[in-house]
Amino acid sequence: MKYLLLFSFIVCSTLISLSGCSKGKDVMLAPPSEPPEQILIPSPLPDANTPPIAVTDDEPITITTDDATDISPDESPAKQPVAPSVSSSASGTKLFHVCRSDDTPESVAKLYTLDIKAICTINGINANTRLKTGKRMLLPRDFSNLSSAPDITTYTVASGDTYSSIARQFGLSFEALMKVNGAADASLQIGDVLYVPKNTQ
Repeated sequence: MKYLLLFSFIVCSTLISLSGCSKGKDVMLAPPSEPPEQILIPSPLPDANTPPIAVTDDEPITITTDDATDISPDESPAKQPVAPSVSSSASGTKLFHVCRSDDTPESVAKLYTLDIKAICTINGINANTRLKTGKRMLLPRDFSNLSSAPDITTYTVASGDTYSSIARQFGLSFEALMKVNGAADASLQIGDVLYVPKNTQ
């Protein structure tokens, strides 16, 4: 009887020990000493030059790219208009050209980058007209602000003056003098003020 009780006690102790060990296997009383395994999250847009981003449970996910495209609206200043070239009738301030010995209507037009037909019309000549040395040719310009031109002055009409005589006096054509003064006809009155070229001969 004594041995039977001892045997039963040993068997029970053994079973309790085994049961406690089994339960210990199922319960984790402390977190593992090693950090959790890293999880690789592939980039939404795979790129051969961009490695996958490693994150863990205790780190925020941050996705950056070196070649991000700037999609902000274009704030560049609006393109500015191009300044008019010398060929524009409103460009330049010089109104008269003083002819040299080798000048022709074509060479004058090329010198100022102007249309030869416009030069001929405004001066009452044609493309084959021989230009006299010292003669003044009116250039097709904007005549709305003549007072600011550097090579123009005024002349007050005296008794006996005509457009033709004043034009000869200042070395330009009758047509050019009429044009620069915006004259509708050739009538003049004593005391009238006309625009004429400076530095007359």
